[in-house]
Amino acid sequence: MAAPALQTLDAVVDVETPEQVVFSYTVAGIGSRAAAALIDYLLSVAAILVIVTAAVAIMGTSRTHLAGSGPWVIAVLIALLFAMFWGYYVLFEALWDGQTPGKRRLGLRVVRDGGYSITFGASAARNLMRIVDLQPGFSYGVGMITAILSPSGKRLGDYAAGTIVVRERPATLTSDPAATTEERSIIAQAAPRWREFGLLLTTVQRRRGLRALSEAEVSDFVARYREISADLARLQTATHGRQSAALFTLNRLVAGGHNLLYRERRLTPRSVWTYLTTTVPREIRRSALPIGIAAALLFGPGAIAYTAVVTHPAIAPTFLPPGMLDRADAGVERARNGEGYVPDPELFRPVMSSAIIANNVQVTFLAFAGGILAGAGTVAALVFNGIDLGGVLGLYQSKGILPLIVAFVAPHGVLELSAICIAGGAGLLLGSAILLPGALTRREALVIRGRRAITLIAGTTILLIFAGALEGFVSPIPWWTLQQKLAVSGMTALLLGLFVNLDRGRV
Repeated sequence: MAAPALQTLDAVVDVETPEQVVFSYTVAGIGSRAAAALIDYLLSVAAILVIVTAAVAIMGTSRTHLAGSGPWVIAVLIALLFAMFWGYYVLFEALWDGQTPGKRRLGLRVVRDGGYSITFGASAARNLMRIVDLQPGFSYGVGMITAILSPSGKRLGDYAAGTIVVRERPATLTSDPAATTEERSIIAQAAPRWREFGLLLTTVQRRRGLRALSEAEVSDFVARYREISADLARLQTATHGRQSAALFTLNRLVAGGHNLLYRERRLTPRSVWTYLTTTVPREIRRSALPIGIAAALLFGPGAIAYTAVVTHPAIAPTFLPPGMLDRADAGVERARNGEGYVPDPELFRPVMSSAIIANNVQVTFLAFAGGILAGAGTVAALVFNGIDLGGVLGLYQSKGILPLIVAFVAPHGVLELSAICIAGGAGLLLGSAILLPGALTRREALVIRGRRAITLIAGTTILLIFAGALEGFVSPIPWWTLQQKLAVSGMTALLLGLFVNLDRGRV
């Protein structure tokens, strides 16, 4: 344990418990967080190598390599790599009560403001924001600068999620020559139960929380926690603000007990189902205004770009990529021959679907995370995507082959474009917390609207899974007529409407 005189050099965050006792968390420093991140990075790389090696081995056992199950193996590989990149931190922090393997090794933990254990939504919010925090490139420059400037060591993801990263050092009771008579009396009287609670706390943490205890054991834990909370209040009064070894020890014990006692309930299939079928649809309806603004930012520039290219086709090369221009030129011949928008290698449809889902979900993550920049990142993502979409449609119309691309886009377009608008609404919610917090502080508004935004992102992920499946398996089919694919589009619109209103009438 660090000497009491040195403890004042640590950044601390005070937390008032429901029992009206104040304890302190020690904020994790940049160095320890970077070391934990390095451990997690190496573990991620090792896991990716194992996944890729297994996929190659499976492919190698096939005589035709790319035939049969080969495309499905590649599709699963893409999905697993995407899940590893985006899900590693989210799942570990949510399931391990704020710890990844790297954080556990370094004695760090993510907790919510107020000392409460992290939720799945808060973990998702802070970790999806990494797409901004890791800039420029993968240097984590933005995240490190904001953490250094923040008194509580918060990066942008922590602000959006309402979390902090704390250090859990072992607490041992040592003698303190500077202690007053009153302090020594309190310590002499209470030290045995502090040691007993410390042992109990370690046991419960190793058993993954109070849910592993019987009802009688939980009652005993709560009673002991209340006793040491009262001891902490007495000792704080006796020390008159002076740092001491006993005070530090008791702080750590109360902090550990508080985190266990007020930990969120474990996720269950029923709670996940309720969240997806009730909370998500309600939030989509509640956020109709920001979603509508996002739609205007997407389709408004798209309409302008479409009109501009149809009226003046020569401007298309100024903002559309060469590959898209070449595809449109080839599309004239494909339309004449009765072929589809793109070649349909039926064998590789699973690969296409998996890659499309991964790419589109990542785009929605970007639209969400861009909201932390006062909404500027979200607005830019929507406007530029709208210009690209409108420009491409205008290009095909200028060549007289618009039905070719419409037939491709129709089956998945309703779900995909709706998901982009909803994700844009999520980003605008974050931006509004900074620009228009209302009666709340910006920090409070960011946490509240961040929870709403991450619920919207959960909804977009569901939509994009179905959209990606349609884009990979249905959209490329060349022999389906435009009317048939528009029928699929209409069906997806109907199902989307049913989903958004799924919970209506429920109590």
